[in-house]
Amino acid sequence: MAEGESCDPFDEILAESPSELQAIASSLRALVASLDKTFVEIVWPRQKIASYGVGPKKMTQHYAYIAIYSSHINLGFYQGASLIDSSSLLCGSGKNPGQSSVNPAKN
Repeated sequence: MAEGESCDPFDEILAESPSELQAIASSLRALVASLDKTFVEIVWPRQKIASYGVGPKKMTQHYAYIAIYSSHINLGFYQGASLIDSSSLLCGSGKNPGQSSVNPAKN
């Protein structure tokens, strides 16, 4: 690793993301950290996904994820179908999905 480079896997996925999405992704990560001081973060650099929970197991111990795409970011919830969403902010189909997309061009 070169001097000054980060070994943080989240920084790795940010570096490969469009600049207009980097601040949004960082803010979402900070939001998770502010709500759960003891969160466990698992980052999958190839998929550009960071997942958050109480332990390392994705579907049984994680509650949320940040997925970075080329033009938007999804903030998703693994048990989203069970959340009360009176403002209809979450979308998705299936047994447990629930996500909200952030697209700087549209929002």
